[in-house]
Amino acid sequence: MTRKRGIEPAEASGQHWVFHRAALGDSVLLWPMLRQWRRRGMDVVLVSDGEKGKLAAEELGIVAKDAEGFRALWVAGAEVEPVRGAAAVVAYLGRAGEATQVWMNNARRMFPGAAVRHRSARPSRAQALRFPLPALRENRRGPVVMHVGAGAEEKRWPLERWVQLAERIGTRAKLLAGEVERERFSESERRAFHEAGGVFLETLAALAGELRGARVVVCSDSGPGHLAAQLGVRVVSLFGPGSPEKWAPVGPVVEVLAPDRPSPMDWLSVERVEGAARGMMG
Repeated sequence: MTRKRGIEPAEASGQHWVFHRAALGDSVLLWPMLRQWRRRGMDVVLVSDGEKGKLAAEELGIVAKDAEGFRALWVAGAEVEPVRGAAAVVAYLGRAGEATQVWMNNARRMFPGAAVRHRSARPSRAQALRFPLPALRENRRGPVVMHVGAGAEEKRWPLERWVQLAERIGTRAKLLAGEVERERFSESERRAFHEAGGVFLETLAALAGELRGARVVVCSDSGPGHLAAQLGVRVVSLFGPGSPEKWAPVGPVVEVLAPDRPSPMDWLSVERVEGAARGMMG
């Protein structure tokens, strides 16, 4: 069967199930493919972690199911209830091995008649770029949202520079952080973040709500940056040790600030980030 622009081979009718559990950035890199499938009239079911699945369903018009309800697929010989009407199953399971083979055998029993495919590689920026970009979300009255977090400590721009940036942007600035930063910050960082008006977000839904209303989002190499870009918001993405060629957000308007070679995040000045943010504001 012929492949077209990286789209999975699609049967004429029936549901297309995708199994994927990973960090926010990887999860969002699936969105371009799922969005395109929906545009082609395909019925898509995403099996993922609860909050990530619900958000994808809300944004893409797909069906979401909690992966916790499918844990039996990893158990050899488990009793599985057949799911009728599935045409294809695509599972991102990581490296092939005995556990993967157990999952595949059970999935073939759960989805009789469906084409069941295993993807060892996680979703990538290169894959996402094969599909149309989301529409640009113009929020000219919205704030400049600055998410200070990053999954890895070495990817985090120094907090004092975020605070300085917020001071320079003024009343339009909004500092955000997640639960990881609440735990990771030192006492002095929490105090500085609080004094700058920073807000810790407790849920993915709260994060998405803040990003949707932003005029510009400034963030490090992180999941919130990928999410903002796929929500159609203008993004300024700050890189240091990571590779923007592999991991820059995919969206309608994304500006990447990156060094000539991988460097610690303190390579990047407040003035340069402010200039990029203001350029996005118009």
